[in-house]
Amino acid sequence: MRLLLRAFIFSALFFSFLVPKLVADSLSHKVAVLPTQLAKDNDQFYSHQRFELEPFLQVLSDTSQSLTFLEVLENKNDDFIPYVDSLFVPSSVKWYKFTLKANDIPIQEYYVNVDYNYADKIELYEALQDTTWNTKILDLNPSYSYYDDSFFIRLERNQTKTFYIRTESSTEDSSYFSFALINKEAFLDFVSLDTSISLLASVILIIMAIYNFFLFLIIRDKSILFYVVFLLSFSILYIDKVFPASFWLDIENIVPPVLIFGYAIFTGYIYYFLQLQDYFNFWATFYKIQIVVLAILSGLTSFLFFNIEIASDILFILFSVTLLINTISNIIICVRLSKQGQKHAFYLLIVNSIFYAVCFIAFVIVLYNNIFGNIDSETQAELFYRLDTAFAVSLVLQLIFYSLLIGYKTNKNLEGKVAIRTQDLLETQEELRQQNEEITITSQRLEETSAALQKQNDDTKASINYAKRIQDAMLPSLSKIKESFDDAFILFKPKDIVSGDFYWFFEEGDTKVIVVADCTGHGVPGAFMSMVGNELLNETVIKRKILEPSEILINLHNGVYHTLKQDQTENQDGMDMVVCVIKDNENLAFAGAKNPLLYIQEDEIVKIKGSSMPIGGSQYKKRKYETHTIKLEKGITIYLFSDGYQDQFGGENDKKIRTRPFYNLLHKYHKEDMNTQKEKLETFFENWKGSQKQIDDVTLIGIKIK
Repeated sequence: MRLLLRAFIFSALFFSFLVPKLVADSLSHKVAVLPTQLAKDNDQFYSHQRFELEPFLQVLSDTSQSLTFLEVLENKNDDFIPYVDSLFVPSSVKWYKFTLKANDIPIQEYYVNVDYNYADKIELYEALQDTTWNTKILDLNPSYSYYDDSFFIRLERNQTKTFYIRTESSTEDSSYFSFALINKEAFLDFVSLDTSISLLASVILIIMAIYNFFLFLIIRDKSILFYVVFLLSFSILYIDKVFPASFWLDIENIVPPVLIFGYAIFTGYIYYFLQLQDYFNFWATFYKIQIVVLAILSGLTSFLFFNIEIASDILFILFSVTLLINTISNIIICVRLSKQGQKHAFYLLIVNSIFYAVCFIAFVIVLYNNIFGNIDSETQAELFYRLDTAFAVSLVLQLIFYSLLIGYKTNKNLEGKVAIRTQDLLETQEELRQQNEEITITSQRLEETSAALQKQNDDTKASINYAKRIQDAMLPSLSKIKESFDDAFILFKPKDIVSGDFYWFFEEGDTKVIVVADCTGHGVPGAFMSMVGNELLNETVIKRKILEPSEILINLHNGVYHTLKQDQTENQDGMDMVVCVIKDNENLAFAGAKNPLLYIQEDEIVKIKGSSMPIGGSQYKKRKYETHTIKLEKGITIYLFSDGYQDQFGGENDKKIRTRPFYNLLHKYHKEDMNTQKEKLETFFENWKGSQKQIDDVTLIGIKIK
């Protein structure tokens, strides 16, 4: 803040060089008699506690830059000139002389406050007797501390003392200094008050930054993020007053670039807050250019400020011009958007106007004083103090109003989103109502369709159940088979209602023919194939009297091949089959199409493999089935089966039963009577299957020969 005010003063002085109005009073050296009312008075700080020293200053320009304090003492008043005359004498080193006479108060303590814009070194010399003196040097590193801008002096009752202040700057043209005497107690109270205000301002800014940062995390509005950075950058202006001996921050060098960077961020905040990209393409591009220029100036200032004076002056001029353009463009954009009914733009214009008004009043006062010179130094100092306070208050109020504007805009955006979502919900509700009606109609149609399908399913199931009765009627009965053998069992478990497996039995005289077949597929398709196989067996064995097992298989193959016209189609359906012909219960002739025959005799299990060729299909041009003959002995047990039993999945590891374990089961139970064997084999199968589905039809016939 003080940097801006000093910049205004410097600009006004520079302007006064162009339009000079020199008022030079050729004053002789006067003694400053300190008034008694220079005492503590909280309500009238500048009026009664600040004593301006300019009227009592004598100035010596050290063009050689080599004068010592003793040489200055010897100079007396020969080369000293009044303060107002020295303002226009260029010199990088100057000596300021003033004499103070104390009043009747016993002990009087004061601070000599030095106000300056550029300085490399400031020293206070207190002349003593016998050509001795005390020396105090200001610490110029932080540029915003009242402590570091002031010398402490002490006077006794009616004592007269002469002081010398030596200033040294790196340039001759830009140095400006003013001096004032301030009561110690008032000075300390002022510093304490100023520090408290700065602390409060910094705390407010930081709290606002934290609050708006969390608001950004929720809303994800870029303008809020820019505002957070803007708050943090401006909080640096108050840090030095709260921590005047900042060990972690070089305030003098960091404030100018951060200040410029803050205005760059502020421009970005305006860009996103007003959503310029949605309204004005030209102004959106223009604001982007301003952001880039300010960012570049901030970077250059961080390297050049207070190091290269000409460069810093140029940067200051560029920054001032850019800031002026930024201010004007902000006003234009806010006015245009306000006319379009954007209330947040109107409120932003009002808030900015307060800040712009304070800056404009300060500039007018400085410019007026430097042109006409009608404002005395005491009044000028008090005005600057008031303006400094007004600047701080307006800045904090501006930032607070920015937060309120963000809340207002966010609320409006949320209201808009709520209205849009409400409309969307109403439209969705209407769509849902229509969909509900459609669903109701569809549901009714589905119920009708489901009822129709259920009827069809019931009809189909009834038809299949009727087909099962037909298939069951075609299969030979267990009692008939038992009459022909010592004992027998049949384990027949279709996968579906009807089966693709079937068994067939014929007896004529001393000859018995028993067959187990596994047709391609299962369920209805398999059942149709079983009917074909059953009919072909009737024709081959009963009508044509073919009783050789291999010949029976050849005739069945030819019958399937021609019945299904497999020479004309790609149909490869057929069946695997076991055929056993037993004569006089002494000899058994066997031929198999892929399936084997198993028998157990004298506790030994024997397997006779069938041919590798199935019945049906065109894979094999020449069919050959081999007949095997075995002599039957008392106690022999014969097993005919399809592959459905050993292929069933289940058990602990969900695997097939497999062939070898199946054979072991038959061997394990073969000494039991046939009913017991069936029960145990069926129980094992069901336990093995568990909750798994049956994967194929199962047929297993066991017979014992008398």
